[in-house]
Amino acid sequence: MAVVAHPLGRDAELRDIADALAVSGLVGVLIEGEAGVGKTTVWEAALSQASGAKVTMCRAVQSETALSFSGLIDLLGESVPALLEGLPPLQRRALEAALCIDHASTGVVDHRAVGAATVSILATLAASGPLVLGIDDVQWLDRASARALGFAFRRLTGVPVAVVATMRLDSDAAVAPEVNDLVRDPKMRRVRLGPLSLGATELVLGVHLGLRLPRTALVRLHETSRGNPFFALELGRALADAATLPTPGEPLPIPSDLRALLAARLRRMPPQARDAVLLVALLSQPAENTLAAAFGSGWDAALDRARADGIVDVDGGAVRFVHPLLASVVIATATQRERRVAHERLARASQEEDERVRHAALAASGVDEGIAAALERASMRATRRGAPDAAAELAELAGEMTPAGCKDDVLRRQTMAGAARFSAGDSERASQLFTATLAAAAPGPERGAALWRLARVRYHLDDVAASRRLLEDAVKSAGDDTELCAAVHHDLAYACFATGDLRATAEHAETAAELAEGTPATQILADSLAQVAVARFLLGQGLHHDLMDRARALETWDEHRPALFRPTVAVAHILSWGDRIEPARELLVHAEHELLQRGDESSLPFLWYHAAELDCWRGDWVCGEQRAAAADRLAVQTSQTGMRALTSYAVALLAAHRGDVHTALASAHEGLSAAAASGHAMGASLNVAVLGFVELSRGHPDRADALFAPLIAAARAGGFDEPAAAWWLPDEIESLVQLGEVARAQELTQWMQDRAVAIGRETGLASAARCRGLIAASAGRTDDALAACDEALSHHARVQVPFPYARTLLVKGQIARRARRWALARDCLSTGVAEFERLGAQLWAARARDELACVGGRRPACDGLSASERRIADLVASGRSNKEVAEILFLSPRTVSANLARVYRKLGVASRTEMATRLRADTPG
Repeated sequence: MAVVAHPLGRDAELRDIADALAVSGLVGVLIEGEAGVGKTTVWEAALSQASGAKVTMCRAVQSETALSFSGLIDLLGESVPALLEGLPPLQRRALEAALCIDHASTGVVDHRAVGAATVSILATLAASGPLVLGIDDVQWLDRASARALGFAFRRLTGVPVAVVATMRLDSDAAVAPEVNDLVRDPKMRRVRLGPLSLGATELVLGVHLGLRLPRTALVRLHETSRGNPFFALELGRALADAATLPTPGEPLPIPSDLRALLAARLRRMPPQARDAVLLVALLSQPAENTLAAAFGSGWDAALDRARADGIVDVDGGAVRFVHPLLASVVIATATQRERRVAHERLARASQEEDERVRHAALAASGVDEGIAAALERASMRATRRGAPDAAAELAELAGEMTPAGCKDDVLRRQTMAGAARFSAGDSERASQLFTATLAAAAPGPERGAALWRLARVRYHLDDVAASRRLLEDAVKSAGDDTELCAAVHHDLAYACFATGDLRATAEHAETAAELAEGTPATQILADSLAQVAVARFLLGQGLHHDLMDRARALETWDEHRPALFRPTVAVAHILSWGDRIEPARELLVHAEHELLQRGDESSLPFLWYHAAELDCWRGDWVCGEQRAAAADRLAVQTSQTGMRALTSYAVALLAAHRGDVHTALASAHEGLSAAAASGHAMGASLNVAVLGFVELSRGHPDRADALFAPLIAAARAGGFDEPAAAWWLPDEIESLVQLGEVARAQELTQWMQDRAVAIGRETGLASAARCRGLIAASAGRTDDALAACDEALSHHARVQVPFPYARTLLVKGQIARRARRWALARDCLSTGVAEFERLGAQLWAARARDELACVGGRRPACDGLSASERRIADLVASGRSNKEVAEILFLSPRTVSANLARVYRKLGVASRTEMATRLRADTPG
């Protein structure tokens, strides 16, 4: 990198940046401030001082925001060709097409695969040492590049890659969500450039302009410029051009508004020079040879004048403004006619086809079908390159250029634009475009297709109920269009499932499969077969291996669609319900690999929520918590509000099992809010189930039943006849037994037993046996109760699901203790305590210890503690604060402190550490 002049007055900021880049695991540094404050100068100096690091740079400009991957080409273009051989084939093809390396590519590239390829390239570049990516004016980075980089930075944990970016705080440009995700990353250190001091301002004027001002004039210039160095230089130039300096008390002979000042300065330029800089402002890649061809004779003289006036500079054959604000002012001050003439010149001179047709469209004064058709072709090329943002803009522009009488062309181009916006993640704009196509669509299949497209967007905008209504309308309009009918019924199956209508789910999935059979809609057939298998299982019709096997055999991964549509994921759900937990986990690992290869991060929250749930049943709670948190973060980052009904549930589920009541309640209520906003009935049920489990864990069976009972009623109303999917059913039965509602408990237990026998589900058989033991114990039939618990333990031994196993040991120990079978009780409860503690189930471990403390025979040394004192002591010993213990046990912090003081006295200890050591030593083994 070339030697860069040291920015005046910015030593402290440069030290902050250097310190930030030295921190391991940091995403990077964001240098932010108002226009003209010197961000670019500090940025260049910071990059030049990144000793030992490979540095690549990108200077984003406002006119490039519509281009696809222009930023990524600047950052990676030179490195990519040598590294392509090491990429997986899918990623290689995607990157070659995106970066225009393979111009012959005809397939459609998914922009998610470009993101995955970016991860691989950056990781390879950083393998030999730190890599720093410099992005100037990141607010103008094109969305395709921002999306790929944001995708990469979320996955490059532990890899020495950092970004150093600048960002204007007063930019008029709408900052893309992808850019916001990057700059708002908590690991991004923000360095705010404030105003220069009076002394630094004086130094800047002297070094750059050779201008020395009297103290009074300098103070007034500093006040007027507010310490902004660019503004100060412009004011200084105006003062230098004035015949005399103002006398004290007179205003400075310049406007206080920077834009007005720059506009006045540009107006003083000769017309030819103004025409030249307008071309520079409008050209996305301002190569000097293209500009010279567009301008014609006199280009060199016009460029020299603009350079002499400090407006532009030439760097490696590219002409750039010395400050991006100048480009904005040049465009804003040009008349509409001047801009059209400039676009016309650029259309003739541009060498890149898509840029040429874009300028031709902007130069046109009215509609033009020839230009519209060319824009449509350009949009299709952008789609193939995996640049949906550029494709959408070109398609929308094509629609605007289409003559009003060409209705079919207008609809087709609006539809293309809507599909591209949807693919780019701009569901709001996609909804607007598809709503417009629906209003203009003719009755019949055309209207049906418009309804179907709009319904898909509404589903992903998290209004499942609205999506279902639109799809039901689409069915009526689709007519004899078999493939369209199949697609509509396919989507209706998923909408019905989300709203809890299982019978309708099965009906629509079966119809979709029948219609898709024998058509090119192979993926719809595969998805529908998998959904039929899910629906039939939950309707109580058992496992349909033939449907699952065929669905997976037909499955392809190239077409982008949500993870919940994919047969592999659907089959994983069925297997997990049927106790095939390890095979289910292997399928999810395979699905995750395929999705990551394609960069399909929008599907990962659903995948990770289910994986976290499996981790909970497997007893790997640390991994589960990490997955759940990652799923929830990604759902937020990708604006999947409805998906948070599931990801928040996953967070709540793991927290509830650990006994982190505060997190469990907060996350479950967040999930309920997301479910209510989207109409996601299934997500709502899962979060309510967690709330019920928390109440049972805290010893409130009445509150638990109040939450569980409506879930059972709703499930049966929706056609559910498979308790395997209701993990909370044993908790409801236990609550009912504690409340004396034995008849209800028996009916639910029999249902669970019958279904578990039908599919050979060991965990279901174990839970049913444990519940029979509870019911028998409540009737005083101790021998039957213990026999039922032994039966449950024999089922537990055949499948590794540790938490229910520990629950059964607790129940057997409770029954044995009440029957005064002390040795048996002590053995079961001691093993149960150890298992709960191994898992980290604090509330259930405390409950088991309370039971163990009441066992007769050899009494533990800590038996002097009451049950409430022991529970408080156990929670404090596990690392909880007094406030957290108070929240868990519904006590006041003062009550917790008083109990803790008594515990200290009884045990003869003086600290939490001593107390924890004593409790461990005195727990019977």
